[in-house]
Amino acid sequence: GPEALSNQSLSELDLTLNLNIAMAYMKKEDYQAADRCVDKALARREALPSHLITKALYRKASAQRSMRRLDDCLATLKDLLEVEPSHAAAKQMQQEVEREWNKQCRDQKKNFRKIFDKLSGEDREAEELERKERGALRERCAVRWTEGDIDSEAFVLGSTPACSGKDWGLALSRTVVWAVEQLALEGHDCLSKDLSRAAIWFIGASSTCELRWLRPAELLKRLPTVQSLELELVGFLGEIDPDNSRVPDPKVNDLPEAIVETQLEKRQALLRATKGTLDEALEQGLVFKDETTEVLPQVCFIAHPQLHRYFTEFHPA
Repeated sequence: GPEALSNQSLSELDLTLNLNIAMAYMKKEDYQAADRCVDKALARREALPSHLITKALYRKASAQRSMRRLDDCLATLKDLLEVEPSHAAAKQMQQEVEREWNKQCRDQKKNFRKIFDKLSGEDREAEELERKERGALRERCAVRWTEGDIDSEAFVLGSTPACSGKDWGLALSRTVVWAVEQLALEGHDCLSKDLSRAAIWFIGASSTCELRWLRPAELLKRLPTVQSLELELVGFLGEIDPDNSRVPDPKVNDLPEAIVETQLEKRQALLRATKGTLDEALEQGLVFKDETTEVLPQVCFIAHPQLHRYFTEFHPA
C-alpha cells in the first residue's frame, strides 16, 4: 500500500532485488526484461536516496544502449545527470552514445536515400516502359498531330499547358481527334492508321450545339491515312425544358438535306445531319454518297448542347 511504497528500507530492498534480477537478464542478453526490472525498481523512486536512483538509471541506460535504443538511452542519461550532474560514468556513456546516435542517424539517412534512389530508379524504368508502350500505341493510331498542336504526351506529363481555346472551332476539332488518340492509348484501337475509310458519329446533336463549329478539314489534317471520313450528326429532336416538356429544335428546318462534302487534296470528309433517334438513323441506312457498303462508326460521341462545359475542362487542344 502507500505506506509500503514510502518505506525507505523496503524500497531499497526492492530496488536491490530488481537490479540484481536486471543484471542477470543483461548477462543473458535479455535486455528488454532487464529494462522492465529497472522500471519496477524505480516504481519506489520517491522513497529512494539519489545514489540508488542513479544506479538504477545507469543500469537502465546500459540496457537501452545494448538494444540500440540510443534516443531512449540519451533521455535516461539526461535524467541521471539531473539527479547527479557529476556522475563520471554517465557523462562518458553520454558522449559515447551521442557519437553512436549521430552515426546511426547518418546511416539511416544513407539507407533511406538508397531505398528512395532504388524506388526512383524503378519508377523511372516503369515510366520509360510506359512511355514506350504509349508510343507504340500512338504509332498504330491514325492520329498525327500537326505543327501548332499541343504535344499530347507532354500534356499528359504536365509539362505543357492546354491551349487557350480562343479558336473554338479548331479546339473542338482537335478535341475530337484527341479523344480518338486517348481511346487508342487505353487499348481501344478504334481508328487505326490502316483504315482508309472511317466514320465518326455524334449522337444527340442539335442546331444550337457547338458541333456546328466542327471543321471536317481539320479532322482530315490530323487523320492523314483516312481517305474518306464520314461524319454523322444524329438528333435535332429539341431539348427538355424545366417542366419536362420537349421544346422543338428551333432550326431543324434549316438542316442541310444533302451530304456536305469537304475536300482536302484527294481526300474527302462527308457530313450528314439526320433528324431522329439512333434507331431511326440506323433504319435509314449507313451508306454515304457513292459508297456501296455500309460502315459502322469507329467512334461515337454523345453530343450535348453545352459541350464547351466538358471539352474546355480537360482537352489539350
